This record gives sequence, C-alpha cells and structure tokens, in this order.
Amino acid sequence: MAVRLQTDGMSRKLFTQQLGGWRCALVAWMIIGLGGCRWMHNLVPGNQARESQTAAADMSRSTHGDGTANRASMHADNPDAYVRSAEKAMQQEQYAEAERHVARALELNPNSGPAWALKGQLEEHSGQDAEAISAYHRAVSCDVQNSEAALRLAAIQIDHGRAARSAPVLRQVIHCPMSSEEQKSRAQWLLGVAYVRTARWKQAIPALDAGARTRDMSSDDWYLVAMARFRASDFTGARRDIERQLALHPGHNGFASLLDDLNYTESRRGEILPATNFEVPEESPAISSPPLSP
Repeated sequence: MAVRLQTDGMSRKLFTQQLGGWRCALVAWMIIGLGGCRWMHNLVPGNQARESQTAAADMSRSTHGDGTANRASMHADNPDAYVRSAEKAMQQEQYAEAERHVARALELNPNSGPAWALKGQLEEHSGQDAEAISAYHRAVSCDVQNSEAALRLAAIQIDHGRAARSAPVLRQVIHCPMSSEEQKSRAQWLLGVAYVRTARWKQAIPALDAGARTRDMSSDDWYLVAMARFRASDFTGARRDIERQLALHPGHNGFASLLDDLNYTESRRGEILPATNFEVPEESPAISSPPLSP
C-alpha cells in the first residue's frame, strides 16, 4: 500500500511535470507562431498594419495640424488664439494668413488692442500708412499701455509731417510704467526728432541725448544732434559733435556746412543769427522703427 501510494504520488508528480512541459511547449509555439505571422505580415505590401499606421498618422496630422490655421481652429471662439496665430504667421512672413487671423480676432473682439496693433503692422508692411495710423490709434485707445503700438504710431506721424501730434504719444510712452527701458529710449529719441521738426531746439537736445545713449547712432543721427545744439545756441557742444563726426566721416557734407555756419555765427556773435543753409534730414534712418514682430 505504501509502495502504491508512493507510486501514485510519483505518477501524479510525473503527470504534473509533463503537463508543465506541455504548457511551455504551447507557449513557445504561440510565440513562434505570432512572430512568424508578424514576419509574414510585414512581407505583404499594403497589409492592414501598414494601413492602420497610415490612418493613425493622418489622424494625428488632422488633430495637431502643421500650420497656423489648425492652431487657430482649435480655439475658434478665442480671439487671443487668433492673435497668437497671426503673430506666428507674421514671423514666418505669411502675411495673408496673418490678415485672416487678425480679421477673425477683431470680429470676435473689436476692442482687442493686440489685434489692432498687428493690423497696424500689416497695413504698414503693405505701405498703407493712413490705415496703419488708424489701426495704431485704435490699439492705443484700447490699451493705453501698448507702448509698441504707440511708438510705431509716432514714427509714422513724424514721417508724414505730424510731429506735433506725436509728442504727446511719445511722452506717454516715456512715463508709462509698463514700457521697457528700450522702448523708453526709443521714445526719447523720437521725441527729440519731433522737437527738431517743430523747431523746439532746447527741448530737443536732452531728448536726443537720452535716446542716443542706447541707440546705434549713424552719422545722420549725430548731424541731427549737432544741428539741434547749434540752433539752441549751444555752440560748444555743437562744435564738439561736429569735429568728432568730421574726423569719423570726413566726406559728410552736412557736417562741413554746419561747421562753416558755426564759425560764421561765432565770428558775428551778438548780431542777429543769420540764416543757415542746412536742412533737417527727412530720411527715415533718423526716426527708424524696428522691423515687424509680435
């Protein structure tokens, strides 16, 4: 009996071991079979796996998009999303696309200062200065702290002979707590140019000096400063600027002419200041504004 029980136990143990072996074999067969199926599957062109991958990729592209239009469509009722899409399009020089986004943003929110500012840049890029002025006015009226729009507005006004109108706008930028130091410096320079254009010489000098500290000054810029000093009767400062620039730019006719006027005036000091033959430069480098942005 004991032997039979032992035999039965061994039989059950052997059966269990055999069963375990069969299971291992079955699992191995399934792995090999599945691997073989995948291998065969990949050999067949146009199989379902490849079609599924293609469909998944198409769905991913349609969901995430690869352009500004898809990004805006994800927030169809959000004007800020359209503004961001317009900024992105402008960075990529896709101006027609940017115009569509700006139009949609203003349709959703007619008082969007950023959208009006972008519209002003687009109009300016197209050479439509009158429309740009109108758009920048709207941008500033919607957001008095939009210093960039105010600076662009003032630059166009000066270019078009409206320097007197630009001065209040520029002073607002200078005193705005949200203006960056770079924006304040640009505003100081433009304000100085506006004062020159309106013959407010003594007011022009400190504004030009403040703007010149951070400006990449050209010879025409320095000529403007020297001319303002001369007209404000700051002959010492004017001579210093003129002689320094003549040493750097000996072929600049404006400085040579201005020096002649200065020498003549100092020789007749106490008499009526004679008419001078210099002109206020009208070129945009003196009142240049940065390129289009965001």
